[in-house]
Formats: sequence, C-alpha cells, structure tokens
Amino acid sequence: MNNLKTLFLIVCFASTIAQAQPASGNFSGLENIVGMWKLTEPASEQEKNFRLNYHFISRDSALVEVYGDPARQTTETIFHRDGEKLLGTHYCARGNQPRLKASKLVGNTIEFNFQDITNLKDKNDPHMVRMKYTFIDKDHFKKEEVYWMAGKEESSTMSLIRVN
Repeated sequence: MNNLKTLFLIVCFASTIAQAQPASGNFSGLENIVGMWKLTEPASEQEKNFRLNYHFISRDSALVEVYGDPARQTTETIFHRDGEKLLGTHYCARGNQPRLKASKLVGNTIEFNFQDITNLKDKNDPHMVRMKYTFIDKDHFKKEEVYWMAGKEESSTMSLIRVN
C-alpha cells in the first residue's frame, strides 16, 4: 500500500515521496482528494458542466476518477496497486482500456505511461498513452492527457479547482 498511499499523498498535499508515511491499513488524512473538481476557466457550456470526481472503493484499496458531465455518460480511471506497481486503468469512451503505470514521482508531479491495453482493434486506433498530474495546492491541479491519434501523439491539459 505504500505506493498507493504515496500517490494519494502527492495528490492531496503536493508533497514529496520522502514525506509519505507508512500505510496504516486505511487512508486516514487522504480524504482531501475525494470530491468534485471543475475546470478553472471553462470556455463553453459543455466545459462548464465538466467535472472530475474522486472516490474510494473496495475498502479504500482503489481510487476512482469519474470524468465528464455527471448528467451524461462519463468515463472512469481506476488507480490501484499491483504488487510494487501503481496502475491506472482508463475505461475510455472509445471502448478500449489502456493500463498506465506510474513511472515518475517527482515533487508535486506524477506521470503514468502506457503499459498495455485491451480491446484495441488496431495499434493505430486512438488510445491514451500517458497521463500527468501536477498538484499546485490542495485545491488546484493540472491534468495532462496524451493520446495516440492519427499516427502521432496529441496532448491536452486541464486546470482544475476543487468544487467541494
């Protein structure tokens, strides 16, 4: 659980890995990541309705990120441990499920890189290859997503603020 707890400490407190405390079997003090987030500067009505919602499942062994307009169908990414690895499985609206592995934990940034994927019909079909979270403080963070699209990588970055 140390790797998972480290991720959540980075998310919640923008701390360094060295500041992480040993896991105690629960995620006491990590509830700061749980809750709703919105774009800091929405440019359209659709963006005004966009939310990221985080909640724990399975006796706090996994963190779920629900992505999109809550009134419509959303996508999810579930973060969990697999032995020493910290993984995120992204359940994409495109119908594929890339698994990303935490590969960089530097200061207030965590990066996940492509490990493998299910339900990809052709290697050139669009799919997520990287995610990066940069935590500014307990109420602000940036999320970058990188997709393989039309034979090249395309990235987008969102700035988010806590709603509750």
